Amino acid sequence: WQARAWAQMGRVDAARRQWRFVRDRFPYSYYAVWAHHRLPDAEPWAPAASTTAPAPPASVPLAHADAVWLWRLGLVRDTRDTLRHRENLGALGHPGRQLLAAAYRARNDWYRSHWILQHHDPLDVAPEGAGRARWLAAYPRPFAKAVRFQAKNHQVDPLLIWAVMRQESGFR
Repeated sequence: WQARAWAQMGRVDAARRQWRFVRDRFPYSYYAVWAHHRLPDAEPWAPAASTTAPAPPASVPLAHADAVWLWRLGLVRDTRDTLRHRENLGALGHPGRQLLAAAYRARNDWYRSHWILQHHDPLDVAPEGAGRARWLAAYPRPFAKAVRFQAKNHQVDPLLIWAVMRQESGFR
């Protein structure tokens, strides 16, 4: 909004700096899509999320070591069920929620992964390094083949389609 105001006031350089800031700092957000389209150098800025199943987070408390072992044994559903039970008991902290969200993503349950992160994991870090995984979890890109096909057919940016899917239904 600040960038739009500056653009209307004729302060184009300030508006472009603000749009670049939004695009680069929050690349998977709804507003980044709009900022991207307002920049003259509109180019893809974030590679598509990996389609491979995510690995469990590197740092998990000892209390959830059993869930990590289940995951590594290929029992992702059991991992998810174990962590859901702990979540229902209120015994799941931040790292446990990240592990649970990853387990949901591994099972292509984008809605639940997104919901956990939306309600319990603020995106208060840049989408770089360890923070990138949080952003990719909060802004996944499911149904990539269908989205890209429809985006091409209707001449719409696929990021806009994912933004609407996330906002309207949480990928359900």
